[in-house]
Amino acid sequence: MFKHILFHIVGVYEIGASSNDIEIKKTAVNKIPILVLLQWGKSWLCKYALCFVFFVSIITIFTVSEDSGGAWLTDISQFGTFIQVIIDPFLSMINSLSCFLATLLTFFFFEKTREWSAVLGCGVSPGWIACVILSMSLFASAMIQLHLARSASQSVKESDLNESFPLQINNGTDGVWYFGSFSPKTMEGQGLQLYLNDQDGESCLRLRCERTTWSIEEGWTFYNGIWWAYKTKRGVPIPDTETLGIKWLESEQFELFDELREKNVPVRKLPFDELVVADLRVNPIPYVFLRKDPKLMMLQELDKNLEEFEMLEPRLLHPFLYQYAKLWVGKANGLFATVIGLLLMMRAIPLANGVLIVTILCGSIIFFLSYEFCDLLGERGVLNPWLCSMLPYLTLLITVLGLLASKSIFKFRGKT
Repeated sequence: MFKHILFHIVGVYEIGASSNDIEIKKTAVNKIPILVLLQWGKSWLCKYALCFVFFVSIITIFTVSEDSGGAWLTDISQFGTFIQVIIDPFLSMINSLSCFLATLLTFFFFEKTREWSAVLGCGVSPGWIACVILSMSLFASAMIQLHLARSASQSVKESDLNESFPLQINNGTDGVWYFGSFSPKTMEGQGLQLYLNDQDGESCLRLRCERTTWSIEEGWTFYNGIWWAYKTKRGVPIPDTETLGIKWLESEQFELFDELREKNVPVRKLPFDELVVADLRVNPIPYVFLRKDPKLMMLQELDKNLEEFEMLEPRLLHPFLYQYAKLWVGKANGLFATVIGLLLMMRAIPLANGVLIVTILCGSIIFFLSYEFCDLLGERGVLNPWLCSMLPYLTLLITVLGLLASKSIFKFRGKT
């Protein structure tokens, strides 16, 4: 039936042919074959859906089989949590595999019934077929990314590191901060001990308090604590309640305390009930997220806090920048997988099964090795994070094109 549609499309324009058959055929080729494209698009979507369901089912079966306690089966209300926790982390990979296999299977079955040959023989441009498949792939990938973005936003909103935990902040310039416990939800810390040294590495001040809070507008507020000031070359730092900063008293006022300085003993002790020091504005948010593995962080988390990450040391910042770039580049992996599938299958002369299998295996191995190698380079900041995240895909594309060209089989028949 499909071949009859093709011949009918071309035949409509050949019936009125008079003296210039070539021009009429060119007109037929340039017309959009709607019925043909709908048939190919429908076939691709069906195969994509089958592959997608297959991979999701495999993950579900393995998860349920390992769920010895039956936690996922006893409560149907956990279905949403099951999707978010078990399925969502694999969705990007499932989408890529489904796009790739759907493209291969579509051409395989149409070539088996000679319908792909009929498309080329009837003068239908392969470019139309490619555009339809790429459009379907783009649509499917966009739906997956929308779902992941919605799920990630909800996850960040619900969890957002609600549990309190011990926290240490040490960036070399703002001192060392030890929190007995810190809550990212309330931005409140308990049992703080702050150690600040001057440029020479000598003790400058020590602060201990029962509770402290942080806000972007006001900075840190300390409650029920003690401020110890040490004598330094610059002077003796004490809190200024008027300017909310640190006031440096002249060292000459403490000449009798030179021996204490040598012994690293404070010269002033100031108890307080509530204290605000605007000069101590170290942001705790990046250090809270340093507790998480960058590879497990979602784009929304990174996008929300990446500007604040810039205050981190470069060696600490590189893994987050690389993960950010990798997540953005990964949004197009479904479309890229479709392009690879089209390069392998959209041919007048189909590849032999052995050649096709070898090409896929070689491409998969090289992609995996380059991906792991780029992970090492990107996390250490050896290469630009965006270049490093795109390099595996470029390597795979060059590999596939090279393998096809080496066999002298990278040829299309008909006009594109």
